Amino acid sequence: MFWISYLTREREVLKFAFCTYVRPLLEFACQVWSPKYRYLIDKIESVQRFFTRNLHDLSNRSYLDRLHALGLETLQHHRFIYNLILCYKYLHGLIDTNNINLWRVQLSPRTTNNGVKLYKTHCNINARKTFFYQSRC
Repeated sequence: MFWISYLTREREVLKFAFCTYVRPLLEFACQVWSPKYRYLIDKIESVQRFFTRNLHDLSNRSYLDRLHALGLETLQHHRFIYNLILCYKYLHGLIDTNNINLWRVQLSPRTTNNGVKLYKTHCNINARKTFFYQSRC
């Protein structure tokens, strides 16, 4: 692990630096490699946990309290949001998928929802079950 030295201890400056330089590395291509197991989620989350714990006046609080004080959310929550955004873009034709069917879309006549239901394809290979996109496997 490398250490970066800053001349300031102001929360907002350090938060901006973290969100600019570190967080994009942790969230890169999260639709492809998003972890499934708790120990892997905790490993990725530990980077942000370490950062927030070393900020001045926040070291004695719990992780969720530190995030709330900084106005941040967990990395797991961010991965979920990015997956929802990608799903929305796919369904509304905002991304080019080269005519690949990511999901089976079924129109529903019910009026209590938006009329579209998504179904994941059945997959027998464990390595492919947790992918955001499941090809026919």
